[in-house]
Amino acid sequence: MTQRGIPMTPHDVQRDFALQVLLQAIRLTHSGRRRAAIELGFRPDQLDQLVRLPVESLVELAACAKTKLIALSVDAEALNAAFTVLDRRQKENDLKDQLILAGASYTVMHELFAFDTVDYAEARKRLALSEHAGGRPPRPEPACQGRIWALWQRETGSVPERLLAIHRATGVEIRAIWRLIVAWDAGEPPPDVDPADAVT
Repeated sequence: MTQRGIPMTPHDVQRDFALQVLLQAIRLTHSGRRRAAIELGFRPDQLDQLVRLPVESLVELAACAKTKLIALSVDAEALNAAFTVLDRRQKENDLKDQLILAGASYTVMHELFAFDTVDYAEARKRLALSEHAGGRPPRPEPACQGRIWALWQRETGSVPERLLAIHRATGVEIRAIWRLIVAWDAGEPPPDVDPADAVT
């Protein structure tokens, strides 16, 4: 890393980190979160001094420390765990988008992911879809219902993943698939299944 073409020394890096922490402590104090700044290690009297300093003096203060003003280290294991959580969240968000693009209604997204109406509207807007999914979807033909039932029994994975797999196999909108599954779960007799689609 260089600054104005001059290689930065470890002291330069430490100074920059220290300045950012000092600025954050001032922001916390000004925003009524003084306790959070104290938990970082600042004394109340030091915070009182910091908030009175102009920015130029803060820069000089950070440079004046002859030893590490801020004890900074990276927990590599915690960072790896954070990467894992981020990857899981990104995959879940991608799955949500795919479901909505495949015709999942607000009801489906609310049941599966606790979406509220704002979440659903914002997701559709971000995906360049109309505000609403439309009216009640037509019930698939009996033969198609049989295939959906067979696939529902056969598919593995989470409910959202199974719904998406059935949509991709049949082309039926997820909101229509969902209505069938809810009806079957409520006790409606399942449809006849073509032997070619039957679970083996």
